[in-house]
Amino acid sequence: MILDFDLMCLTPYHFIVQLFASGVVFSCDAKQNQKDLTERTFLKLKEYALFFSECANEFYNIIQLFPSSMIAAVCIYFARKCCNLERSWNESLEDYTQYKEKDLTEIIKAFQIYLGDVI
Repeated sequence: MILDFDLMCLTPYHFIVQLFASGVVFSCDAKQNQKDLTERTFLKLKEYALFFSECANEFYNIIQLFPSSMIAAVCIYFARKCCNLERSWNESLEDYTQYKEKDLTEIIKAFQIYLGDVI
């Protein structure tokens, strides 16, 4: 007898890729012309977000306590901070993710505890 299981778990990576594919991560900044936003900035933003996602996967407490979509949102938040974008969280991200910045404060603190030297 062959068992044909098809198991899948949505990780923060899946949510980050979806957020970048939707264009919501960068759209408000491009409209407001806050800075010279180049392709390089976009690539760095994505690289940082995926890096923070990988870091979060190493800490079971973060993965256990928070949903993957919230972890992905905080990864975007910190990536935007690293790229010196004027606002780390904006209305477009709130609308798309349904997370307000105040909803993310607990997980932001958890990230700072576990990844203090990185952030």
